[in-house]
Amino acid sequence: MSNARKTVTTTKSATVRKMLRRASGATLAEIATVTTWQPHSARAFLSGIRKKGEPLQRDTRRDGTTCYKLIDVPPPPQPVGTPPAAQIAASDVAADCAASGGVSACA
Repeated sequence: MSNARKTVTTTKSATVRKMLRRASGATLAEIATVTTWQPHSARAFLSGIRKKGEPLQRDTRRDGTTCYKLIDVPPPPQPVGTPPAAQIAASDVAADCAASGGVSACA
């Protein structure tokens, strides 16, 4: 029998995200060093995070270097009594079908 160990592969993307979640965040130089990316590639990765809508915060450390952090932002509260969007869509369809002559008209 083989005693082969399973190796866990950590992607560069996962490594950078972990760095960005630290309290101190990560600088472009730190990201480039850890990933062996060029600085423009590290900036492009941060831009991609921002384009996906993830909350990326730019901050300045005490020594003056710029760092970036992924921050946890809770979703906006939903007003009380407001049904979820799927329920609204289903009720709108049902109302439209009833107004247009019943289910056979909507099939």
